[in-house]
Amino acid sequence: MIIQKQISAFILLLSLGLGLVSCGGDSEGNGDDPTPTQLLPQVRINMPQRDTLVYTGVTILFTATSQNQVDEYQWAVNGTPVEGDRDDNRYSYSHNFNQVGEFTVSISVTNERGTIENSRVVRVENPPISREDLLTGGSSKRWNYDKILLNNQGSNLLRSYETDNSLVIYKDVQVNDLGRNYRLFFDPGSNRTIPRDPIPGEEQEVYGNWQFLADGRLLELRPIFSDPMTVVEITETNLVISIRSTNTASIYYYFKAN
Repeated sequence: MIIQKQISAFILLLSLGLGLVSCGGDSEGNGDDPTPTQLLPQVRINMPQRDTLVYTGVTILFTATSQNQVDEYQWAVNGTPVEGDRDDNRYSYSHNFNQVGEFTVSISVTNERGTIENSRVVRVENPPISREDLLTGGSSKRWNYDKILLNNQGSNLLRSYETDNSLVIYKDVQVNDLGRNYRLFFDPGSNRTIPRDPIPGEEQEVYGNWQFLADGRLLELRPIFSDPMTVVEITETNLVISIRSTNTASIYYYFKAN
């Protein structure tokens, strides 16, 4: 009887131990209904792939994709919220950049774990002006003689009566009273009293033509200058051209836009 009672007690203790092990397993998260841990959201702008430079008037489509649960998203331009589109984990936003400046376009995604943001910087500039438009102003431009320098140094060689001279350069072909086509006009100005040995063309109005050569490095202004001139500088207000007169000397002509 004593042995039989001992065996029964042993079996009871063994059963209780197995039950405790089973309960302990549930406490370690191995039960049938665990609660998953939510991950922080992730987002990446796919297009454009990097910070970029554009000219005014350009429209850029921004696209992005996310990972993990996203409850909310928001596009912004320089911190100001803007409205975009969402298709599952894909996002898009289109923006027209019509002002010069630097703009940060960002997208943020949020869930209960927090918020993640990704952005691109867009620098906007005015489109460059072609050399042709710089020279002609897009239609026509008057260039006044400013100074003439030997080897781009020393005193101004422009004579007093030449200060009234100017070149009018046209983008499109013009027709004068004699029916001659021209795109270049030399205007001697109001001072038409020319001293002895004037430079050809200084004593009268001259019609001619112009063209850029050598990818814009040379400017032909015939018949005002017999040879193509090297373009030293050309901006909206300044034109500097030069020509080699000897092996050791070059003459530089400076003009100011009127």
